[in-house]
Amino acid sequence: MMIFLLEIWDDAIDIATKETGMSGFPESCPWAYTQIINSEFWPD
Repeated sequence: MMIFLLEIWDDAIDIATKETGMSGFPESCPWAYTQIINSEFWPD
């Protein structure tokens, strides 16, 4: 599952950079997999 998350993160950063013209997004996902799947987790 972690490899999948890494691949998705890279794709998401590419898309976000192209759509917003912004840079400086984190190179890796700052949240743990357990946080991402937790429906009550809201990142700061």
